[in-house]
Amino acid sequence: MKKLIFILLIAFMSTNAYAGTITFDSGATITDSYLDNTFYNVYNEINGNLDTDNLADGAVTSDDIATAANPLVRDAENIGEYVYTGITLPSTGASATATISAGTAYVKNDGDDTLHRVVTAATTVGGIQNLGGGSGCTISNDNWVYLDFTGRFSIKSVATGAVQPSTPSNNIVLGYITTDGSNDISSATETVKQTTPPNLRIYTDFIQGCVISRDVSDADVINVLRGNIEFGTGSDNLRRNTDTIDIDFSGTGEGGLDTGTLAQGYYYIWVYPDPDTSSNFVGIASLSAADPGDIAGTDNDDYARLIGWCYASTLSTISPDSVGAYKGLGSSAPNIVRSFVSADFAITGSDWTSLPGMETRFYSSGRPVQAMFSATFSDSTTQNGRVALFIDSVNVDEAYFDPSDAEETTVHLHALEKIDDGEHTIDVKAKRTGGTLTQKEGPRVLIVEEK
Repeated sequence: MKKLIFILLIAFMSTNAYAGTITFDSGATITDSYLDNTFYNVYNEINGNLDTDNLADGAVTSDDIATAANPLVRDAENIGEYVYTGITLPSTGASATATISAGTAYVKNDGDDTLHRVVTAATTVGGIQNLGGGSGCTISNDNWVYLDFTGRFSIKSVATGAVQPSTPSNNIVLGYITTDGSNDISSATETVKQTTPPNLRIYTDFIQGCVISRDVSDADVINVLRGNIEFGTGSDNLRRNTDTIDIDFSGTGEGGLDTGTLAQGYYYIWVYPDPDTSSNFVGIASLSAADPGDIAGTDNDDYARLIGWCYASTLSTISPDSVGAYKGLGSSAPNIVRSFVSADFAITGSDWTSLPGMETRFYSSGRPVQAMFSATFSDSTTQNGRVALFIDSVNVDEAYFDPSDAEETTVHLHALEKIDDGEHTIDVKAKRTGGTLTQKEGPRVLIVEEK
């Protein structure tokens, strides 16, 4: 019995890679205590001296690592699912032979919340499993393409233009391939493909880009340019708009007014996640700067976010000047208003009179604003003249001049003021003590909200 145990111990400890030395007394009496101590010594020796040469490549899997230290769990929590590089859908060609390019993605196993690094080779569309049966695309359909955490592609086919189907568990969505009646690919759409780590954030509630302007040709349309918006803290609420979205004030509901028809006054630009995709957002204009709540014909109202404002100067026209961003937490779009008038005009009265075209509407986020004005005047007498900048009827800066007869004087006004969050009127007025004060070069006013 002693000899058999001795042979087993030698066999257990023999390895080409192990560099340590284990000794024991071969003449000792074999007892329970002796065996316990011997195996205890072997345990300590190997745990103290075993190196990576003793481990087969790939031998340690995530299942062998505690959850707190498992990198697949940490990646799922801190990075999120996205396509790191490649994996581009083909936009033309025969669907049977067209290929999805090679690439790398990170996809979560929903069963244990682990994020897996998936490396794919170029893959023929025609060989991909179609979840509706068979393989490849279906003719005259939108064929949505998915990738799971094991590196396997799959396809769901729906009618062209139909709502995006649900994404299968353990998969990310890459977009869809549209086919014609010959099952050839006519286009590929990847706006839903996540290409940046959704959970890797510096702070929450940010907006990047999304500059707001009045449409050049349509006086009742507001444009929101491309950008990113985070609607809350969940990774599903990080949206990137890849093209300009329009808000048409001639209609109501999604992409229009929340209610009623265009009238003179302030409107507030609200956006919320597009419920049909995992990308993009949609907009609506409201008379209220408070959350409009449930909006007819829309979804995801709980995530509505105020990003900007505009002022309608008439019953049918949005002012091209009074349009700006709401610089709430994280906004990167500028809240700037500029107004310019080229026509000459005259001031003859001794009371403050608004300069034509200089009354400007501005919505503040509660930060300080800089208001600036400049213009050139001439007069027909040597009487005194004054020009002043008013914010909500309060004179915040004034210029006095006493020019020689028919000479020109250039006036500059500037004020840095802390004004409340909300609606404000900024105006430039002039008066003189006698004669006629004529504006010779177009006055301009510029209002800039500080960061």
